[in-house]
This record gives sequence, structure tokens and C-alpha cells, in this order.
Amino acid sequence: MGACKACNEIFGAMDLENGLCKECISQGYVMKKVKPVEEKSTVENESASKLMTCRVCDKEISRTAKQCPYCGEEYLTNKNDKEIGKLAKEYANSGSKSRFTSFILTALLGNLGLFYASIFAGLGLLIFNFLLVVSVMSKVDDPQNVSATGILILLFTWYILPILWGDRVIAKQKRKLLAEAKLMTS
Repeated sequence: MGACKACNEIFGAMDLENGLCKECISQGYVMKKVKPVEEKSTVENESASKLMTCRVCDKEISRTAKQCPYCGEEYLTNKNDKEIGKLAKEYANSGSKSRFTSFILTALLGNLGLFYASIFAGLGLLIFNFLLVVSVMSKVDDPQNVSATGILILLFTWYILPILWGDRVIAKQKRKLLAEAKLMTS
């Protein structure tokens, strides 16, 4: 049992000649003969490295040939080089635009992300400090002195004023606001 190599139909071993059935042979199919591989001397190997096989007719031609002398297949034409160069220039130009836009977008979105992250971190810090001051002041023996306005004034003087003004102004403002806070609680 075997299959015809041209039409892939299954036949008996006696019906196939050189891997082809009688119908395929009558239609003109011919199996290529495979040449046995022979070892070449070093001189022949050097000359063989300068040769390549043609894609169409499988004959050996020079690596620098522009056209196969047997079948006319073109190799190493300037047309292909020009097209490749043109495509490479288009790719290089499009890449620089996309790199520039990606850089600008990364910088813009990165700055926005850092801005909002700092705002949320500051807000979280203020809430944490507010809760901390409330818990500390609630443990004081005299709970009548604890008021929301007093806590907000303390937080304002400790955390927001140093951001808004320089350190020189802070000392005066702290004394003034603490005096006002004492007056409000009494």
C-alpha cells in the first residue's frame, strides 16, 4: 500500500512507479530525481560558498547575479532596494512622531497623577491629624475645652499656615490664633 505523491490517492505497491500512479504519469507528472550528497574538497567548498541555488529552477548561480541565466528570475535588483529604503524612511519618520506624542502624554499624565496623589495624601494626612487631635483631647481631664473650632484652628496653625506663608510669619500667627482659640473656648 502506498499513496501517489501527485494526487495523494492510495494504491497498491505494484500500481505505483517511482511514487506516482499510472494516471499521473499519463498526465505528465514526473518525480524529480534526488542527487546523492557527495563530500566536496575544501577548494570546491570555497567555490560553492560563492554560489546559491535559484528559487525557480534549482540550478546554482552566482550570489552576485542580478538574474538567473537559466530561467530569468531576478535577484538583487535596485527596485527592491529603493522600495525598502522608502519604507524604512516612512517607518523612521512615523516613529519619531509617536515617540514625541508618547513622551508628552507621559509627562502630562505623570504630572497630573503626582498632583492628585499629593492632594489625596494631604487630605488623608489632615483627616488623620484631626482624628488624632480629637482622640488626644478627648482623654484630657476637662472635656469642656474640646471643641471642633478649636481643633480646626490648631490644625490650621500647625499644618496649613506653614504651607501658605513662610516660617517667619508663622510664629506671630500661631500666637495670635492660639490666643483667639483660648478666648473662644472660655
